[in-house]
Amino acid sequence: MNGVAPLLRELYCFTCAKKALFEQPPCVDGHGAECDEWACAVCGAAVVAGSLTITVERHGRRVSRRIDIHRAA
Repeated sequence: MNGVAPLLRELYCFTCAKKALFEQPPCVDGHGAECDEWACAVCGAAVVAGSLTITVERHGRRVSRRIDIHRAA
């Protein structure tokens, strides 16, 4: 153990069928704290949780919208 407390977040676990604490495992892709991968602290199920911004041009205007995602991996 490196002495650093894991990041925790409450999310809905699709396997447990209820809200549970999720922890962020070490990121092998080098994203660090920005990594979107989380694991349920109860059952170990993996989810991807993050956000993305979509920008579209509509009637000559640019419109941006942020979308939060939370999907079972």
